[in-house]
Amino acid sequence: MQEVILHRLRRSAAWVLFGVFASLLSGCGVTDDIVCLDSYCASMEEGRYIDHLALVGADFETEPDLQQENIRLIRAANKGLFRHDPLQSYAQSVLDRIVAAGPAPQAGPKLVIVANTAFNAQSLPGGLIAIHHSMFEYLENEEQLAFILAHEYAHFLRDHFGVFDRIRPYALTVVETVIALRSGEDDTQWREMLKVYGSDMLARDLLYPAWNRRKEDEADRLGVDLMALAGYNPVGAQEFLEALAENELQVGRQAEIELNKLELALQEKLGEEDPASPVDPATGKVDLLGFLARKGFAAMRSMQNDIAARHKEAKERVATTVAYVERDYEDETFRDRPSADWKRAVTRARPLLESYAAAFDVIDLLESEEVSAKDLARLEVKARTAVSGPTEADSYTRL
Repeated sequence: MQEVILHRLRRSAAWVLFGVFASLLSGCGVTDDIVCLDSYCASMEEGRYIDHLALVGADFETEPDLQQENIRLIRAANKGLFRHDPLQSYAQSVLDRIVAAGPAPQAGPKLVIVANTAFNAQSLPGGLIAIHHSMFEYLENEEQLAFILAHEYAHFLRDHFGVFDRIRPYALTVVETVIALRSGEDDTQWREMLKVYGSDMLARDLLYPAWNRRKEDEADRLGVDLMALAGYNPVGAQEFLEALAENELQVGRQAEIELNKLELALQEKLGEEDPASPVDPATGKVDLLGFLARKGFAAMRSMQNDIAARHKEAKERVATTVAYVERDYEDETFRDRPSADWKRAVTRARPLLESYAAAFDVIDLLESEEVSAKDLARLEVKARTAVSGPTEADSYTRL
């Protein structure tokens, strides 16, 4: 355990030192405000956004090494990957269809399905798109899937990644490591720390890129363009955003509660005050690890507050997307909406999805409440269901 922790610390220390102190110097967590560009402003008045852009296909190349590194970080920050080859292949085929019809048909973005119950998908540097396994429970058809994949691919085409999108995983890793080192290598403390960071919503908010309102609007608009070019009915975009808006109402309050739990847990382990110096005033000794951890958490907390202030609610995105589709894609809304491939893929994955749902119920209750003997008997039945059959060895269900 000690060797693994020290390896992770050495690997991420340089990134964290840069990111933490850049955050402190800048005075906020995210500093990527974008001046309104002519092409975007023009598309708000008339015409399709993609027609206003000068996108050169040769400019878009994926980075396989960075893709693999981000997959590693995704697995560490979540509870593993959702391993179902037919569903993985189906979702990748939808993404490939969108890419092939777009301005960079030679690009090779890779898709992974993450074991995470939050209603979310992400685009990461290098050309990696991660979609949470629970999306296949929330979505109802291929057009909705096509929109979210086109939206995330649009982030890649518009190169929406800033420096903080690249260093945030390393900042999270080093704070985890510091907590473990300061706990005296106690494996119990290590597991407690992982539980704090293991929340699906925390992983979503602290690890993945956080787009500001302008970037989200661009990705929504270009996402509609891309899915329509691929032959999909753009009504799926409206349906997806409506489902997202409903989900935001349901989980928003819970996310706030979980973030408060994280803050309290870190304050308890590291001390409440944000130190001005790495020297511990009580002992006169240099406590560089504790100093970096508290500074890193302060930077992430500032980043989280900034993200929340910038985030555009899904109900607002519904209105703007509907207006865009009605203005520029009225004919495309009459397209057929075949459902056979979607139904086949989700039906084949249903046993795994049900096992993951059972595992989540067990994990959620054990992490959030006092459990009685009666509850344990009921949870044991669900746990056995979760680790039977094809999910017997999956990291998410074994947790």
